[in-house]
Amino acid sequence: MSRQLSRSLSAQAALAAILVVGVMLLLIVSGHNRDEADKEKAEDSGSSSVADEPQELAGGFVTVPAEEFFTTVIAAQKAADSWRVVSVQEVDGQAAAPSIQDIAGASSEPAIRISLPGAQGRLIGVYVDGTFYVKGIRGSVKPWWQAPASPELEDLLLFADPDRFLGSLSEPKSFEVVGVENTDAGPAVHYKVGIEAAALDDEGVENGTQPVQMEMWLDKENRPVQAVTSYTVEGKTATTTLVYSNYGQQLEIAAPPAGQVTTQAPPGARQ
Repeated sequence: MSRQLSRSLSAQAALAAILVVGVMLLLIVSGHNRDEADKEKAEDSGSSSVADEPQELAGGFVTVPAEEFFTTVIAAQKAADSWRVVSVQEVDGQAAAPSIQDIAGASSEPAIRISLPGAQGRLIGVYVDGTFYVKGIRGSVKPWWQAPASPELEDLLLFADPDRFLGSLSEPKSFEVVGVENTDAGPAVHYKVGIEAAALDDEGVENGTQPVQMEMWLDKENRPVQAVTSYTVEGKTATTTLVYSNYGQQLEIAAPPAGQVTTQAPPGARQ
């Protein structure tokens, strides 16, 4: 099962902006085409290598083979059950304000809360019990809008639900183990992964493929503590940095009070 990447860099509607973040995070931890991993030879004298088999590294780390990489990462996150991701996107050197995504109950019924900057302040999205709520859209008759089901929401749920997510994974197109490095979260193994994504034009029609380069740092439990992706869209280079934290911590995510929710779409919201 391949996942797709939109060529558009901007989301005009507030809901679209929230969903783009969800799909972007899906991209960080997913494969896109079932291409064979490149068979590159490691340099004898280098500190990096292509890993077909687990390798023991300094500090008691053991590498994850390419063919097991994505499934291993997702299994580790599922075991943690909850985590937080802070994401910053940069396009041609211009960085946007960070977004924050909390995921809870990943091992059973995942719930998601997203917070990101909007034109009128922070936008909040909450996904609970199969329903997506959005707060912070100008013109909404109540604080929260209950958004209708959409393919984008399905992508967002797929990202948060490891059981469903496993079906969308494939081997990386290229794979390299750089080695153990220090991060803000402590020592972690640095991996470089190449992904080939199907690209969509602004009308949603598939139009070629989009190479995506990803670097990911995994802790001893094979959970990501940091990920950086880069790709080129419409001639512009986009880089996204994600920092993971709060693994296994209690993150309260609940639906808003019914009296604060409307099903009437605010002006400009995509349905």
